[in-house]
Amino acid sequence: WEKYDPITIAKNNVITKELKVYLDAGNHDEGRFYEGCKYLHKILTEKGIESQNHVYEGHHNIEYIQSNLEKYLIFYTNH
Repeated sequence: WEKYDPITIAKNNVITKELKVYLDAGNHDEGRFYEGCKYLHKILTEKGIESQNHVYEGHHNIEYIQSNLEKYLIFYTNH
């Protein structure tokens, strides 16, 4: 698992500063993804990586992703 864990990867590797990262999680995520996103955001910003972290209303499901898709696209098309 750690080989693919974003937190482990961010902590243990040099990451290009050209990378832009948009993190988000629902405030009712069963896996409490918002906690991992908060921690990953902290690691990335400490390394000088442009990162945004958002906690929105909802669960980690297809409805949540669809309701936030426009935000993802705006972020990545502007960077």
